[in-house]
Amino acid sequence: MGWTKRGVVRINKLTAKQEGQIIVFAEKWNRIARSTEPWDQEAVAAGIRRFYKAMGCRQLQRGRIHFTEGPIAAYNYATFKWEGSWERHPNFSKLDPSEWAIRCLLARTFEPAILKHVEDFMHRNIARSLSIRRVAQNGKNMPEGHSRGYFFGQADANWLAIVDYFATVHGNEHCQKLEGLIQAVQSCGFVGLMPEKIIFSNRPEVAKFDDQGRLHCEDGPAFICRQGWRWFYLAGVPIFEKYIKTPADDLKLAEILAEPNAEIRTAVLRKFGFQRLLATTHHRIISEAAGNALIEFKLKIGEHHNEYLRTLRLTWQDKTGAKETLLPVPRLARQFGEDCPENVNDCEQVRRWTLGWPKEALAVAET
Repeated sequence: MGWTKRGVVRINKLTAKQEGQIIVFAEKWNRIARSTEPWDQEAVAAGIRRFYKAMGCRQLQRGRIHFTEGPIAAYNYATFKWEGSWERHPNFSKLDPSEWAIRCLLARTFEPAILKHVEDFMHRNIARSLSIRRVAQNGKNMPEGHSRGYFFGQADANWLAIVDYFATVHGNEHCQKLEGLIQAVQSCGFVGLMPEKIIFSNRPEVAKFDDQGRLHCEDGPAFICRQGWRWFYLAGVPIFEKYIKTPADDLKLAEILAEPNAEIRTAVLRKFGFQRLLATTHHRIISEAAGNALIEFKLKIGEHHNEYLRTLRLTWQDKTGAKETLLPVPRLARQFGEDCPENVNDCEQVRRWTLGWPKEALAVAET
């Protein structure tokens, strides 16, 4: 019989104090995700020792703990021979928790609506740093017969913030087992765990983000590690260096449209600018309201494919005079996510969604 059939009563409401702590932990982990401060090696090593003890794993000797300046070296070094490792270290697999696994454990105590509320807030308000997937693209191939270790880093800040919140504020025993891992991650850039060794890398020297917490820089690398490796991003999308080095005024629309990767193409089009698209590209007004407009661009990609982009033109007055801007917005209902407008082709509804207004909000006066 599962635990759900044993009359378990789950928490379905947070107190005002518990609600306020969500913001505190989001701010804490947003700083961790963005941090470029040098690592604290003693805190990292102490945290991992706590984590190993909580998970019932054998502590490793000091000579088995290694530090390196950059994530590339850490990733390349974090391999081990899989043959016999699981027999010698039967609890090693416990050192690889995931957000989904933690959510399943938390669901025994909290109603899904509570978990979703906390998760959504952390994911919206915590920056997303460099992931190990991007590091792996510059890493070396593994030796034959080897496996890759478990990696954690600043990119895990959003789900570790959830763990930290429930461990600290609610005293959840499952989350408290990860307190050592939390200490390690908040003290360095990356942690790589293997049965016979541990590898840590320093925090980046440079990390730049946009206002939505995505890695972003239009005129240089968005992420530079202390070893010198550089990664280029626009609005969280990995970008070729050529698109960064070329100023927006010198970008050629034909060359952008020839880019085969749709995600990169869209990111570079944003750098190109929607005002330039208005002047050079076929478009139509879908809806207008109070001086604002919902606009759709039709872009010809190759011989037989069209791509559609939507923007919201906003106009307003301030003390310096008339102002206007163009903001990219979703095109399909499923792309809007939670609190989707009832009519995604209605300019006013899309404007309210873009400004974060609830559907029932009424405008008394706008400035």
